[in-house]
Amino acid sequence: FDAISIKIMLTDEDDCDELLEKYGIINKTPANENFAMRQELIGLVSQFAASDESKDLPLEAEGAPAAAAPAPAATEKSPYIAAFENFCFGAKLDKISLDGLSATLKVLPETFDAISIKIMLTDEDDCDELLEKYGIINKTPANENFAMRQELIGLVSQFAASDESKDIPLDETPAAAAPAAAAVPAKNPHITAFENFCFGAKLDKISLDGLSATLKVLPE
Repeated sequence: FDAISIKIMLTDEDDCDELLEKYGIINKTPANENFAMRQELIGLVSQFAASDESKDLPLEAEGAPAAAAPAPAATEKSPYIAAFENFCFGAKLDKISLDGLSATLKVLPETFDAISIKIMLTDEDDCDELLEKYGIINKTPANENFAMRQELIGLVSQFAASDESKDIPLDETPAAAAPAAAAVPAKNPHITAFENFCFGAKLDKISLDGLSATLKVLPE
């Protein structure tokens, strides 16, 4: 996730689903504890957002080398995105639009790696990020949200069961185009402030070690 996305998920209780999902996956939260964990973590985000610790933070760490960004070669469309998109062109759609789906798929590589994209396009039980992205990008009305999600989950399930999803490489990026080594970036200021805030909070279903492990991977 980029710095803006991290700021949002750590300060907006209505837009922190990626944080909740990451915590649950990394810490293997049992299904019977998932709701309580999510409510506690949402509460921490809300409390942090209202605290002085979250105010006037820079997006990037001061002194972070601005010129150290890698310059990769032009990347072709993810094979899983291309295959899923082609599969959906032939599907019967009601609450999902092809243009809206294409717009959603186009932005996935900006915040998700190839493995995460493969999972969300082939696992109907682990495609929440895809559903969230579609709803946000296409501004799905609240009264159509459930039907949209069910239809998109159905498409993921059908695609996973189809021949089109088989034997696809994870990516098509040329192997020789590895980016130059970049300087190690300083920790994101919002991550540091949120982590410090949580050290002083009363926790029940959330563990500090689990939270630190989750926050550590957000910028990757």
